[in-house]
Amino acid sequence: MQKKGRSRQRQHVPQCRLALRFSPRFATPLFAFFMSAVMTAIISGILTAYDVGLGSNFIGAWASRFVLGWALALPIAISVAPLIRSIVA
Repeated sequence: MQKKGRSRQRQHVPQCRLALRFSPRFATPLFAFFMSAVMTAIISGILTAYDVGLGSNFIGAWASRFVLGWALALPIAISVAPLIRSIVA
């Protein structure tokens, strides 16, 4: 008779062959670096497209807004990440 629920066999989870391994002590600053970069790129891109459109000057306008936004977002993310981690952990 088989028990209900999960089977005891381990499932194989495929791993990316190009995965980079970093020391755990760099987890907070690296997470803040990449998360702030991605979020700033997306948000500044959407707001720039809304403001100036997707014309010929979009890339220049987006790049300048991204740099300004990321200059603000990165230190905020680094300083707030430990607090947020303690709240959700």
